[in-house]
Amino acid sequence: MLEGVDHELISKLYEIPEGVSAADFRLEPDLRGHQFFIMKNNGASALAHYNPVNKLLNRVIKQTTYGIDPRNAEQTFALEALSNPDIQLVSLTGKAGTGKTLLALAAALQQYKRYKQIFLARPIVPLANRILDFFRAM
Repeated sequence: MLEGVDHELISKLYEIPEGVSAADFRLEPDLRGHQFFIMKNNGASALAHYNPVNKLLNRVIKQTTYGIDPRNAEQTFALEALSNPDIQLVSLTGKAGTGKTLLALAAALQQYKRYKQIFLARPIVPLANRILDFFRAM
């Protein structure tokens, strides 16, 4: 989250669909590919995505994907990343019940014409990692 962002820069994100230069936000040296930002300044805010190819920040728009509406900024970012064909690998982490699997499946089903098959793979994690704690104690 970036707080205290110039109100004019936030307005530019809404006005310029192609995106705003990351240099305008003074973020350039620290940026990595496809980072997402919540930008705030008093009453104004915007969700943004950094495109490393053109070095622009684009506004992320909350949108329904295969009937699923994101409930917060993080889910909006996840759906944006999962739906972006320029991002080839997306790894979602978080607490159980935050919608990671649902969002991944919704994004895959929304783009079903791009794929021959959709595989769902989930790790087998012991309840509360108790097995791992047992081995650490040994």
